[in-house]
Amino acid sequence: MLVREQASKKLLYTPNRWVPYHSPLLADISSALSHIESPIVLDLGSPSSNTVEYYSRFDTKVSVEDLRNDICRGASSEHTLTAAVDRIAQLGFQSACEVVMMWDLINYLPMRQRMHLAQCVERMTRPGALLHLSVWTTALMPESPLHFELLPEDEILYRLESPPTRVSPLITKPALAKLFPQFQRLRSFLSRTGIEEQLLIKTR
Repeated sequence: MLVREQASKKLLYTPNRWVPYHSPLLADISSALSHIESPIVLDLGSPSSNTVEYYSRFDTKVSVEDLRNDICRGASSEHTLTAAVDRIAQLGFQSACEVVMMWDLINYLPMRQRMHLAQCVERMTRPGALLHLSVWTTALMPESPLHFELLPEDEILYRLESPPTRVSPLITKPALAKLFPQFQRLRSFLSRTGIEEQLLIKTR
């Protein structure tokens, strides 16, 4: 299901400013978390008090791994990015996560590391688990991943540190399906900036 945001909720190119917007996909995630006892969440974004407070409403066991910071530090070093994904692969969840928040990070990984991360996610999740990620649908994207934080009322706070200047990998829906063969697309949300949130569910 494709949901187009209303003009009043437009994601604006406002570098170095925090901008909130409503994400309809968060309602599915919060609903899933509220129906699971002590759910486990793997959030690959940057840590923040807002995000921790959001998860605490659900008595969640959460691991915030800050792959975003790894990508920002090692964007030009494939070795650094490989080491960052290897660190995540060594987490001891053993097919236990109910929700994985990947944000827009997959756009900034080379293909080999992208596939490695996808394999890690498949090992760490059980059937019925939700995977949230975003892909850029425009020719250019920001030089660094966006900084996202979760807010009540299904809102996301984000900061764009620079205007889009980097070539986007343009990851298509068929490419995502090939990357995550055990997952199916549940919903998506296309913003006016060209970033599309995807919510996938693990089916096997």
